[in-house]
Amino acid sequence: MSIAILFGAVSYEHEISIVSAISMKDVIDGELIYIFCGRERNFYFIPTSKLNSKLFSSGDYKKCQKVSLKNGGFFKTSLFGEKKIKFDTMINLVHGADGE
Repeated sequence: MSIAILFGAVSYEHEISIVSAISMKDVIDGELIYIFCGRERNFYFIPTSKLNSKLFSSGDYKKCQKVSLKNGGFFKTSLFGEKKIKFDTMINLVHGADGE
């Protein structure tokens, strides 16, 4: 089962959302797909192997692949066009107005 984790966004609980997402690595079995929403409301695909608090505190998450949100889901851009990010379910860890 593949599970997408949506986290970050604009909120006073932004950092709590990041910590919650990082903790999912130790709690959930299965394929985890991390999609981060930065404070500027851009989405990024975060590889599980790179997921740690320093990635976000340093701003290095901006080096990760951008993701677009369109009707029908989240999409990555590649040389051959856009490809939908497929997952079975999503957990929304966004706090505040953007997610709750």
